[in-house]
Amino acid sequence: MKKSLVVSTLLINLATSFAWADIGDVYYCHTINHVTISTDGEISSYKGDTFKFKLTPEEVKFKGGFIDNSLPYQVSWIDSSELKGLKNVKGWADFRAETSFSRLEFDEGTLLWSTINPNYVSSFVAKCEIFD
Repeated sequence: MKKSLVVSTLLINLATSFAWADIGDVYYCHTINHVTISTDGEISSYKGDTFKFKLTPEEVKFKGGFIDNSLPYQVSWIDSSELKGLKNVKGWADFRAETSFSRLEFDEGTLLWSTINPNYVSSFVAKCEIFD
């Protein structure tokens, strides 16, 4: 029983694609929750939006979805197996990126994003996997 539990856990971890993500990969994401608060205090909630992004050592490039891509999301911090030169480790990357108005953080397949402008504040949480 204990052996089958260990094997099952190992197989699930190996099958999880986001764990092997790294620089140059394209990610497919779907929002779990997205909330916008306007300057008059009105709260709007959205679910189920999808989008893609590609990570480079310098920036994150978005495609699709509602994210304004007019300003580049410059990578401000990245921790990656490729940049560490870990040749015997499957690829992985955690990172932060930002524009003048928005900030995002990616950690183990979860993307946190927030933006602020004169009319509202908006944030979401999304789950991401490597796009095949």
